[in-house]
Amino acid sequence: MIPAQFDYVRPGSVAEACEVLADDEDAKVLAGGQSLLPLLRLRLAYPSTLVDVGRLDELKGVHDRGDHVYIGALATHDEVMRSPVVRAGCPLVAQATAHVADPAIRHRGTFGGSLAHADPAGDLPAVVLALVYGPAAQLKLAEMGKVGEQIAAGNGLPAYNLIWRAFQISFYEPGWALALPGLVLVYAQLRRRPGAAALLWTWLAAAALFWGIEMATALQARYLVFLAPVACILIGRVLSGLAERGESGRATAWTTVALLLALGCTTWYLGTFQNIQMSMIPLLR
Repeated sequence: MIPAQFDYVRPGSVAEACEVLADDEDAKVLAGGQSLLPLLRLRLAYPSTLVDVGRLDELKGVHDRGDHVYIGALATHDEVMRSPVVRAGCPLVAQATAHVADPAIRHRGTFGGSLAHADPAGDLPAVVLALVYGPAAQLKLAEMGKVGEQIAAGNGLPAYNLIWRAFQISFYEPGWALALPGLVLVYAQLRRRPGAAALLWTWLAAAALFWGIEMATALQARYLVFLAPVACILIGRVLSGLAERGESGRATAWTTVALLLALGCTTWYLGTFQNIQMSMIPLLR
C-alpha cells in the first residue's frame, strides 16, 4: 500500500499548472484525490509528478451565469448537491450527485475530478453525457478512434500499458498454466449440474467484455478483479486433483503453492523496499 516515488508541485495559478502539465506528460492532477489516491496505493498509476490544484480559487464555486450554470472543477460533490443554483438550473446533476459514494467522499471528491477520471461505474459521466449528448459523444468517439489508431500502429499508450501490466501482475505464467487445465476440469464437473457451467462461462465472458472495452477506450483496469476468484477456483481444482494422487501428487501441489507464494512475496518486496515499480497485487492474489 506504498505508492511509487513522485514529485509534488502546488501551482499558484491555473496557468502555472498548465505549464507543469505541458512540460511533463506523465504528470497527474490531484484535486480531491478520491479516485487517484487508491490507484497510487495499489501502484496501478505511476505519475512522475503530482500537480496539486486543490487550492486554486479560480477553479472553485458554483455560479449562475445567466445562460448557463458554471460548476468549477474543484466544486465538491456536496457543494454541487446542495447548491440552489444547480437544483434550479440542472436538477438532474443535483439528484445524481446525491448518490455519489458516501458523505465523506462527497465532501472531498470534486465534480471536475470525477468527470476527468471517467470511471464507467461512476454516477456523473452518464449524467453529463445525457445533458450534452451530441458534443460529448463526438468527443469520446474521436478519442476512441485515436486510441485505436495508436494501438494498431503499435505505439505504446499509457492506459493500454497500464491494463496489460495489471493483467500480467495479477496472473503469473504458472497461474495461467494451472488455470487453463483447471477450466477444462471444472467445466466437465459443472456440466452435470444444471446452469452451473453457464454461470462460469457468463462470469468469464463478463470479465473479457469489460477488459476489452477498457482496452478500446483507454479506461482504467478495474474489472480484472472479476477473474481473481475464478482463477483461484480453477487453480485449486488442479492442485486438489494432484493432491489426491498419493505422496508425489501432494508434494507437487504444495511445491506449486510455495512457488506462487514466493513469486508474490518477492514481487511485493522488490516493489516496496527496493524501489522497483511493481505492485502488492500479487501478494493479495
